[in-house]
Amino acid sequence: VRHWPLDSSLRRLALSSLKGAEHGGLADDLQREADVLQLLAGLWTDFLNRYPYTETAAEPPHPSESFIRLLNQAFDAGAHQVSALADALHISERTLQRRLRDYFGITVSDWLRHKHMQYALYALTTGKESISEIAYRCGYGHTSSFTQAFKQYFDCTPAEVRKRED
Repeated sequence: VRHWPLDSSLRRLALSSLKGAEHGGLADDLQREADVLQLLAGLWTDFLNRYPYTETAAEPPHPSESFIRLLNQAFDAGAHQVSALADALHISERTLQRRLRDYFGITVSDWLRHKHMQYALYALTTGKESISEIAYRCGYGHTSSFTQAFKQYFDCTPAEVRKRED
């Protein structure tokens, strides 16, 4: 609990608000309520003067539409690894990591995993590529690794998705 001295008008309002309520009628009750509200407003103003609001955490930056578009274009053009993505965007890997963390709160690897899983789902539902071809396109050397990652991401296997579509 913080304690600080009150100016005389606030002290007078506080003391009158804390006194036992005498039942003098509706007018006295309304006056007491008005005094309490005035006391609260005064205390709030005094508090703000003593402890001014300062923003401690900056609002996270919003990515520009052009950055998002360039990021997706680079991925669509075949930049499926962190280094290739950074090269395609003409920025360092560290800058790419920082931007994705600041803009989206995720790592580049997480973003790439998300894009690969979205592509895999699209390919499974619309194309005729085999699951192993899709796994290879998503950067997996083994179908079993892809199946495990897909199941962890979507809570079902690629074969189950393919079966639903047939």
